[in-house]
Amino acid sequence: MGNRSVTDFDLEQLVAVLGDPTSLSEPEREYFWFKYDGFPGRSVLLKVSKYDRRASVIIDSEAGESLFAMESVDLVRVLEPERRTLEIISSEFKTRCFLALHGDGPIEVSVGDLDDHGY
Repeated sequence: MGNRSVTDFDLEQLVAVLGDPTSLSEPEREYFWFKYDGFPGRSVLLKVSKYDRRASVIIDSEAGESLFAMESVDLVRVLEPERRTLEIISSEFKTRCFLALHGDGPIEVSVGDLDDHGY
């Protein structure tokens, strides 16, 4: 993976899981916002920028807003479309964000040596 000049992601897969990008997106710059409202009382926003190599997850709920942002993102990929699971990986910072848009909770963040996960 390491030292990519752009973030790798499959837009069609993201659309299949999250729906069409929101109006905040700038497709000509490959900068996309997705909003998922599948949880009662909360929504999840995913922002992916191909050339800036950044990704953010914003969870908006009645209790407030939570933000997780990553830089130097190498990869954003759908793992299991039917369970709406995604992962965001930065090999430079050895960080993996696992996003599960099903069940009780939308996000789990794992930080550590990516080699332990087989990347």
